[in-house]
Amino acid sequence: MLEAELLISASLAAVICLNARSIAAPIGLLDLPDGLRKQHHGSIPLLGGLAVLPGLIWSLLAAEAGFIVAIALFYFALGLLDDLFKLSARFRLIFGGLVILFMLNQLPQMVVDSLYFSGDIHLSLGVLALPFTCICILGFVNSINMVDGINGLLVGLSVLWASFLLLHAAPHLTLSFLGFFAALIVTLAFNFRGK
Repeated sequence: MLEAELLISASLAAVICLNARSIAAPIGLLDLPDGLRKQHHGSIPLLGGLAVLPGLIWSLLAAEAGFIVAIALFYFALGLLDDLFKLSARFRLIFGGLVILFMLNQLPQMVVDSLYFSGDIHLSLGVLALPFTCICILGFVNSINMVDGINGLLVGLSVLWASFLLLHAAPHLTLSFLGFFAALIVTLAFNFRGK
């Protein structure tokens, strides 16, 4: 079963990456150089998220994290709409924040309620726990948006983060997230080359 999941996740990522231009061009998902911030040569398909999405969904479902699949699909759709229509940062921040608050309400175990520092220092967040967690997740999502666009950086960081998660996750979760890891590795090979 594990080998099949790895093969399917990697294969789907490869098929999407190999056909990225033909998928992206008809729907306007090409990043064009502007001579200012975007210095690359030629158009680049904006399909990295689509390439890793099947592996991520499969992994989340295998880990029985169905609700997180819905959140992942929401953020994928938000990113897609932003790539197509250049949504305002304010809209993305407010709408994303509301979804994160909803998610944290449904999954209270994800709320950071205490901070522990070296020297046995413990800080209980109390009523600040929910806003603190929401701000941390929003900050993380926005930092991802800021590094996206440099070939290999975001996908490379994602491979690094996934590696740490694989090293420290419970055995049943480690196995379920290998499909996502495989999709990231395949996508990274294309992303480094601006494909």
